[in-house]
Parts: sequence; structure tokens; C-alpha cells
Amino acid sequence: MKIGIVGCGWVSLERHIPSWLQCGVQIESVCDLDEGFAREAMRLSKARNFHTNLQSMLKEDLDIVDICTPPTTHRDIAVEALEAGHHVLVEKPMALTLQHADEMIVAAKRNNNRLCVCHTSIFNPAVRRAKRLVEDGFIGKLRGVDIKILQRTNELLTQRDHWCHKLPGGVFSECAPHAIYLALAFLAGVNSVHAVAKKLSDFPWVGADELKVLLDAQNAVGTLTVSCVSQKPAIAMDIFGTQRSIHVDSFTQTLLKHESRSFSPVSLALDNLSTSLQVLSSTLLTSMAFSLGRLKWSHYYLFREFIESIEKRTDPPVTGEKGRETVEILETITKQIEAN
Repeated sequence: MKIGIVGCGWVSLERHIPSWLQCGVQIESVCDLDEGFAREAMRLSKARNFHTNLQSMLKEDLDIVDICTPPTTHRDIAVEALEAGHHVLVEKPMALTLQHADEMIVAAKRNNNRLCVCHTSIFNPAVRRAKRLVEDGFIGKLRGVDIKILQRTNELLTQRDHWCHKLPGGVFSECAPHAIYLALAFLAGVNSVHAVAKKLSDFPWVGADELKVLLDAQNAVGTLTVSCVSQKPAIAMDIFGTQRSIHVDSFTQTLLKHESRSFSPVSLALDNLSTSLQVLSSTLLTSMAFSLGRLKWSHYYLFREFIESIEKRTDPPVTGEKGRETVEILETITKQIEAN
């Protein structure tokens, strides 16, 4: 597999390049409008070539074009890469409008190439365990999913010139897709979306930085919290059922199982003991994996499955249609924020 990466910013350098290298593939070329960024990405990835022009990179013999640019550019780059005969992996959100998402899907089918969307948090080992437990009936009948995405204030809000502030949904177009696609991994048939946004910071270039979303689905109710004014980053989820519940911490790759218990002192003590033992066990396993160099970003698992889908000619792990579902909800949230 020969990979070409478009966009050599933070997500490319810190997540995509290390994960591709762990997959054992050759990063053939990197491309960025800024030559300095492109050269740095070439150095880190040991790529053979760098480009500051997309068209020149697309002329190379590449299997996959990995798009790590701002979402406003995704449609144009993806369609051009697909038309040039390459498979495409595109960062979330795959597009900012349904029209652009549909154009990307059509281009992939027209050229018989695969389009995969980078919904990486679904491939977090703890999230995948949670999904298997839900599918196996561990929690009983699904009742609710609560997703929290917390970012430190100094991650995005303080960066006045960051491209996210120019998006239709502002900073939420960058952060909310994670919460949306995680919820959609468990919810089926979302009937309605209700969003409330508020500005809590003092940065004049920020429209809003706190978001709450209610998703009414056919099988359960989902709630999303996206906060950009937290002091501690987190990607966490609680999944509630008729019999049990599950808590997932994506950062520590921890999954906690909570049994249904009464409010007696003995029951509460047992519940606390069970939670403590699970936290201790998960912490030890995660620490051991980290110390042995076995702890991998979720990108690695997604990339590996995308490679397998190309080799076996099967559907990619996150299809364009799945990416479209997230775009549809994100577009609805953006319109409701702008209307208020």
C-alpha cells in the first residue's frame, strides 16, 4: 500500500503518520500549501516525495489519498482524488453539507473506488467492547446514550486564526462530529434533533463554545455535550439499559460495567468496590500496554481495517453513507445554532 497525505498539520503529524507507520505501509508522498509543513511531514513519515500542489501528487502511483485538511476543502480534494483513480480516507466531518457529502459518495461509486470517513473514536478498543456488550444484550434493552466531549479552553478558543472559527458551526463543526458519530453507533433512526448553544468565554472571535444536543431516536434517546471551556479534556460515554449500564472513557481506554443495585448500604458498598476494582484493573492494563509500546491510537485500527477492505474488496469500515449521517445531524445543529 502506498499512501499520499494531503494536509500536514497537527492531526497529520500526531495521529495519521504514526498510525500509518504502525500499519507497516509506505507513505509515498505528502502535500501541503506550506512547504515548511510538507517538509516536516516528509521527515517524520520518511516519505519519498513532498508537494505543494495537489495535482502533482495525484499523478503518482498511490493506493490511498488521506485527506487531513480543513472540512471546507474535503469535497473538492476527495472528488479530484477519486477521479484520479485513488481510494480516499477523509477526516471528519467528511463535508459540511449533505450536497457535498453526496457528491463525494457519487464520485467514489462512479470511479469504483472506496471512500472511508475518519470516525476514529468508534475504533477505540473500549468503545468497541461497549458496542459488543450492547449487541450481546448485556445492558438489556437500550434506553439512552450520553456522550461528553470536553476540550480545554486553550486548545482551540485561544487560537484566533484557527480555521474552525470560520466554519458555519464555528468550533462545533470541528468537535461535535465525534459526539454525533459515537451516538449513531448505538442509536437507530434519529427522528429529531434539538440543539442549544451558549457562549461562555470572552474571546470575541468565538460565536459559542458550549453545546447541548438531544437526539430522539427510534430505539433510545441520546444526549450530547460538547464543551470547549473545560479544564480537563475528555471523551466519555454512558450507555443505559433496562438491566445494566456501561461507562466508557476513551482517553484511558477504560470500560466500567455497572450492575443494577438497590440503595442498601451493602449494595452501595459492593457497587463502589466493583467500580474501584475495574478502574484499578483497567489502569494497570493500560499502563502496561503503554510501557510496552502496545498502546495505539484509534486511527491505527481504522486504517488497518480500511487497508483490509481494499485488499478484500469489501466495504470500508466507515462508508460515505455513514459519514453522511453525521453530516446531516451536524448540518441540522448548525442551522439551529444560527437561527438562535
